[in-house]
Amino acid sequence: MNRTLYKVVFNKHRNCMIVVAENAKREGKNTADTQAVGILPNDIAGFAGFIHSISVISFSLSLLLGSALILTSSSANAQGIVADKSAPAQQQPTILQTGNGIPQVNIQTPTSAGVSVNQYAQFDVGNRGAILNNSRSNTQTQLGGWIQGNPWLARGEARVVVNQINSSHSSQMNGYIEVGGRRAEVVIANPAG
Repeated sequence: MNRTLYKVVFNKHRNCMIVVAENAKREGKNTADTQAVGILPNDIAGFAGFIHSISVISFSLSLLLGSALILTSSSANAQGIVADKSAPAQQQPTILQTGNGIPQVNIQTPTSAGVSVNQYAQFDVGNRGAILNNSRSNTQTQLGGWIQGNPWLARGEARVVVNQINSSHSSQMNGYIEVGGRRAEVVIANPAG
């Protein structure tokens, strides 16, 4: 609120006149309950209005650009599937991209019980989805079209695919996760959510 320009408005809840900023909105249509107080020459008042309109425009642009930056960075982060390099080599999946840009995860060799354990540093699925490749040979998928066979599955496909995410950030699931090849149960475990 400016020192020389402010507005006096009647407050129904307090049943009295109160001082508010000159740009405050008021309730109702009656103009008799407001009074602008302050002394400004016309040229200064015009300049103050000009500055106010500039600040509104710059604030609007800042808000627009800031939200675009946030949306861009969140959508970029939401499409990241990254293997955990600190995990044992036999638990690090291979992350590729299909011909149409969908993330393809070649899961690791399953145990004799058919359980494939895969560890990730980040597991965020974008709105286009992701494919867990559980096929020894080339196969057709709904999300990515034809994908190559998974070389880690020479001894057989998995019955259960365990995906452990070792991260302090929650995983973002914005799309479908398709199992390419033989049907398998999918477990996604992230202690951060």
